[in-house]
Amino acid sequence: MARSEALGTVHEVTLPAGRVRYRERGEGPPVVYVHGLLVNADLWRAVVPPVAAAGFRCIAPDWPLGAHEAAARALPQFAKPVLLAWAEDDRLFPLALAHRLAGLLPHATVATIEDSWAFVPDHQPALLARLVVDFARTHATT
Repeated sequence: MARSEALGTVHEVTLPAGRVRYRERGEGPPVVYVHGLLVNADLWRAVVPPVAAAGFRCIAPDWPLGAHEAAARALPQFAKPVLLAWAEDDRLFPLALAHRLAGLLPHATVATIEDSWAFVPDHQPALLARLVVDFARTHATT
């Protein structure tokens, strides 16, 4: 996948496990995007612009491949609100996985996206953007 200019300005941060490149667009309370295996932040190219236009700082990292065991162990301590927007008809990552993940995150909300499959940002970008904006407005802190 190419990296879309719609994601914003390129930045890099050095973490204990290595460098992570991310794109940033907009101002306001932050919204951090997470992608799955074998894709990069470009997955969010049609979602970030309307969310940023709604008054949010969108941060779209290119996450490394692989499982992040240490992060998974820390999920129950994550105290921020989390939106798990999931394709209702996803056969690759069934909806049951969203509910399982929500069970590990104390402040998670599962929202299903109808008429979508594995790549919600490509199948339903406008619907997903509205969902993110509504969730962020409800839970945002500056």
